[in-house]
Amino acid sequence: MRFLPKPADSAAKACIDGFVAVQNAGRAAGTPWTVLGLDYGSFTRTSQLRPLLIAEQKGLCAYTGVGLNNLASRNPQNQDYWFKPHIEHLKSQHQCKLELEARGGVYGKDLGEDLAYANLVAAIEVVGAASEHFGAAYRGNRPLPIVPTNPACSAAFFYTATGDVFGNSADADTTISHLKLDHETLNEWRSGAVDGLLPLGVDTPRDTLEFLIEVLEDETRPSLPEFSFVVAQVARAYLALKNANP
Repeated sequence: MRFLPKPADSAAKACIDGFVAVQNAGRAAGTPWTVLGLDYGSFTRTSQLRPLLIAEQKGLCAYTGVGLNNLASRNPQNQDYWFKPHIEHLKSQHQCKLELEARGGVYGKDLGEDLAYANLVAAIEVVGAASEHFGAAYRGNRPLPIVPTNPACSAAFFYTATGDVFGNSADADTTISHLKLDHETLNEWRSGAVDGLLPLGVDTPRDTLEFLIEVLEDETRPSLPEFSFVVAQVARAYLALKNANP
């Protein structure tokens, strides 16, 4: 998982704020709130918001790091499941509704976190066979102790060159479990990304490792290679081995 800041000047935030402004203006003109809802179910700009969130995330899924702009190439042939980009709620819509009502609000009438920019990210969705579900599709309403908008998320998980993922705390373990981040498909994808960028493994020259880490962690780039944070972590482990054994 990679830290995702939520800047105040975000185009994605402006998209959501614009929708809320239009709904409120219509209400002020006399249209009932039951027609102009302030809940995610009433949101009419998903096709506009989704690419804005993807661009903000450098093209990567908020949970897994897979590239979201070319998921069709990953869709298996003649299978009962496929992948697509999805707008995900870090705090589930169900939980947002419960919390709004607990505060005395009315869902749809009052604005809740289900339409909060800070709560919305882009993620991969697996559609079809339940056995293939991971990430957003597997998670459902399960709570996530660690989310990508938390700066500490980057250090919460340990990735290996073979694509495995482990938690560095109980919260990280729970997050892996609730998102099924150890699904065999993700393990294979992560392993492939490592092999693709580090084909020499631990024998990769020091200068290559240093250059690769710099590129993979360069947040000024408009996009990042998929699983960039996984490959960068493995590259840092290789570099540490070289430093320990000059």
